[in-house]
Amino acid sequence: MAQLEAENVRLRQENQELRKEVEELRRLLKAIVEPEKKLPSFVKEDTPHRNKRPGREEGHEGASRPMPDQIDETTKAEICSCPDCKGRVAFIDNRDRIIEDVIPAEVKVTRILVGRYWCRTCNKIVEAPVTSAFSGCRFGLRLHLLVTFLRIGLGMPMGKIQTLLRISYGMQISKGGISQMLARTALEFGDHYADLIQDLRSSPYANCDETGWRIDGKNAWLWDFIGRMVAVYTIHRSRGRNVPRKILGKDYGGTVGSDFWSAYNFASDSQQKCHVHLKRHLHEVTKKKHHRSSFHPFKKKLKRILDDSIRLKEHEPNLAKRQEAKALFEARILALCNEGWADKDCNRLIKRLRRHAKDLFTFLVVDGVTPDNNIAEQGIRPAVVMRKNSYGNRSKKGAETTAVLLSTVETCKLREQNFLDWGQQYFEEKLSSGTSNR
Repeated sequence: MAQLEAENVRLRQENQELRKEVEELRRLLKAIVEPEKKLPSFVKEDTPHRNKRPGREEGHEGASRPMPDQIDETTKAEICSCPDCKGRVAFIDNRDRIIEDVIPAEVKVTRILVGRYWCRTCNKIVEAPVTSAFSGCRFGLRLHLLVTFLRIGLGMPMGKIQTLLRISYGMQISKGGISQMLARTALEFGDHYADLIQDLRSSPYANCDETGWRIDGKNAWLWDFIGRMVAVYTIHRSRGRNVPRKILGKDYGGTVGSDFWSAYNFASDSQQKCHVHLKRHLHEVTKKKHHRSSFHPFKKKLKRILDDSIRLKEHEPNLAKRQEAKALFEARILALCNEGWADKDCNRLIKRLRRHAKDLFTFLVVDGVTPDNNIAEQGIRPAVVMRKNSYGNRSKKGAETTAVLLSTVETCKLREQNFLDWGQQYFEEKLSSGTSNR
């Protein structure tokens, strides 16, 4: 009986393996007879249907818009007869109803009588400073900042900005005028952009990423560097290591978080490579592998090491213990590499793991550093939205303008500042002190 039961178990296992092989052969045969139709590059695959209903789950308390703190106007809604039967009605009481609306926008034209004075010391005519507009500009600060936010903060094309200004404000402004407003705003933010670079260099960490860009129809790259409460963007023809070193400085002492692009390896001695990029690569390679391939156990072991490190960071508050665990995780990575894998994709990944074994677990010992590069990925998204509408810049000056304005707007988001109010105050102080560019 025992021999028969053992034989039965063996046959069942063999039957399962044969079924998997038959399914795999059927899939390969189908791919040969009926080749899969590849979708165009601009068409995305259908996402799997989610069974979750939209909105909150049943039993959760509902949420609504909070009531405003201030009532600007009170009016009455009254009737003299019933709206249904037209009969007489008797007043009972009033029911409160709160309505929030916007008032029609207006263009404010201001005439400024600029006082001119004779300075006996300088022996020349001097004028009182004007703090509501840049020198030589017909448009005020608010309009400059609004156009900047629509273009950079919201990624709107210039044509739509034209339409919005015409419909909402009744202002006719050409695309050239909008372009000049953006260039002048970036010029005035030049000193602030230099300050942001200094803030980035003093940040304990910086997450970096890059994406394709175009300058006058030629290939370039837009880089973003997201530190603690600061965002810096730059556009260069190069995708090499000199760009991060130029922005971060040659002696940057913080931790650089990035993907596995080699240009970031020279930015700092302390690195944190993205776990998400590594897992995504594992998933893509797995799709092409046979179920008996040795890549599957390699992937499983590597993924377990990465997940264990994240769980340890979540549950271990002691820094000394995390430092010890970091050394153990690095040893586990090296031990995995030394197991002697025959698969060529395993060996290709092993080279990467050997090179960056110490760069995968820096987040365990440095506060603020995460095991992924999501901060930089999200920070580069506004530029990607702009690229879909404008396809880049027409000149090097336009690229510099985009970099300065992107840095300023995204830094305001990180610092939870209202870009319009902050920019108004910044420019007024600059104009009153006489440091504005003329």
